[in-house]
Amino acid sequence: MISLRPFSSHREESEKNKADSPYESCICCHHPTDQLKADTLWQRKYYVEGAGQLCRQCYDRIYSNMK
Repeated sequence: MISLRPFSSHREESEKNKADSPYESCICCHHPTDQLKADTLWQRKYYVEGAGQLCRQCYDRIYSNMK
């Protein structure tokens, strides 16, 4: 029988580390961005209203197709 317990605790630890970080995570790739959580929305680069914060790479990949 396969137990998913170690994976679950690893996932919980990862989410706790993200919550402790002062930086936002990308909503697409989940990597930390250069934006502080304390920054107001109008100060942020690569923020998409109604979706959230993107990193520069994901923003460029998504919006380069719209040009």
